[in-house]
Amino acid sequence: MLNKNGFTLIEAIIAISLLSLIALICTGALNIGLSSYEKIGLKTDVFESNIFKSYKIFDQLKHIQTYKYKNRNFVIFKGDNNKLEFISSVSIITPGIPGIFRVKYIYDDGNLKIKEQRILDQSYLNKSLDEIDGTIFFNNFKKFSIEYLKNSEWYEIYENKGIPDAIKITLEDENKLTFIIPLLINKKL
Repeated sequence: MLNKNGFTLIEAIIAISLLSLIALICTGALNIGLSSYEKIGLKTDVFESNIFKSYKIFDQLKHIQTYKYKNRNFVIFKGDNNKLEFISSVSIITPGIPGIFRVKYIYDDGNLKIKEQRILDQSYLNKSLDEIDGTIFFNNFKKFSIEYLKNSEWYEIYENKGIPDAIKITLEDENKLTFIIPLLINKKL
């Protein structure tokens, strides 16, 4: 039977049901899209934060110093696969404070800690940085490793043989980041 005044009740119910089904599908797709966007945003924030922190380490390493006391140069640069100790004119913990700092990075249980101590005189060179509480600089890493380049060979342990030619730092969580940092202090420019 043809109704000239509009839709029948069954036609209206079918139309509303189809519109509801389309709205349900669109809402689900929108929720999945927003969820993915949030996850990508968080991963990007963590990645960018790690890159920023890595550049802080690079800056500190670029400013490696020998410590001069009574016309004698002291070189402290030693480390192994999970720790690194050196003297720098840049502080990460107290940025903007001038001076010479003894710095130690230690990787333990997925966290990279930094310990710093300002060197005021020679007696500070004999003190251990192990007594100082460290500041967690990176956290939740599956792997962190350091290698040292000297005379075209990479070493996992480096013990006061002067300053190496370069350092390779590998950070691994969901992504693997490897940085090779040349230390130009040995080079004559």
